[in-house]
Amino acid sequence: FPADLPPSIPSSDPTGRKAAVAVPAAVNAARIQQRVIVKNRKCHRAQADKTISLLNTFIFTIAVK
Repeated sequence: FPADLPPSIPSSDPTGRKAAVAVPAAVNAARIQQRVIVKNRKCHRAQADKTISLLNTFIFTIAVK
């Protein structure tokens, strides 16, 4: 398994492992989406912020589980 896991997550924990992979990917996707939205139309900034806050909720949910 990838060695770039955060040391706080034991590799024997499948949920933690999944979160460690899913969270950075999701954050990356949101950043790219935000960049595209901002580049296309400045007025869509609110939509991008909404996406980010939604994502943060999602990440928090994974972290709690």
